[in-house]
Amino acid sequence: MHSNAIYDSLSHILHSPVIYIALVRHNNDEYFFCVGNHSFFIIDSQLNNVKAEVFYAHVERIILDTSKDKLLLIQLSDNKDSGVPAKLILDTENRYFLVEQLKSAWKTDYMFRIGNMPPLKITLTSFIRTSKRFASVSECSISSHKTHI
Repeated sequence: MHSNAIYDSLSHILHSPVIYIALVRHNNDEYFFCVGNHSFFIIDSQLNNVKAEVFYAHVERIILDTSKDKLLLIQLSDNKDSGVPAKLILDTENRYFLVEQLKSAWKTDYMFRIGNMPPLKITLTSFIRTSKRFASVSECSISSHKTHI
């Protein structure tokens, strides 16, 4: 169960309803990942700065690491904000719930904007890890098993 006060406060700060919050790591930094109705937000762990707002229209697919149950990659389209990387590699303890919330929000937003509901592309693969940092996505194998959910 979550605290309504936290969700309400973040919704007020972001000017958008927040459906789900997860703590994630990206490039060894921690962030709060907030799932909203039409976009997701990345906020620094001190809640001082909204690092990015990414509209679901810019999410092309989600790639799940089959060898590590905490890793996922969100691949974005070229239309995204130029300050956001095209590929977000995230590490989270709550990957399953985060992906479920993203799928639901993405489908709802797509249906709201377009009027039909195709599946969000989910790809299962194994990321390559080099030393203490993740390899770039171009070095990762992304050809394994594809599912549409």
